[in-house]
Amino acid sequence: MNEHSFISSRCSVPRLVVAGVRGGAGKTIFTLGLIRHLTNQGHRAAVFKKGPDYIDARWLGCAGRGECTNLDPYLMSSETILSLFAHRAAGCDLAVIEGNRGLYDGVDPEGSCST
Repeated sequence: MNEHSFISSRCSVPRLVVAGVRGGAGKTIFTLGLIRHLTNQGHRAAVFKKGPDYIDARWLGCAGRGECTNLDPYLMSSETILSLFAHRAAGCDLAVIEGNRGLYDGVDPEGSCST
């Protein structure tokens, strides 16, 4: 079973990744507005931040009136990330993941660590 099959079998919540072509593109401002709008409309969104960014994660959690979970492929195993995602997204209407810097920043030959 590949990673996508694994997470799909554990969590079927729709997902949205907000990414940009570079840092400073406005991802956080856009994501904050999106999450607050969804929350104000009565949706329950699971909120995630890619990478070890704790300032943005705190703001994102406040916008969603809850918590934001960091998903960091550099510091966490794939299994840990998938487990965190499935656990935090359970019972939610959708999951919103804000990327880190540019879409491909941090990419290696295996395609890991980038948004």
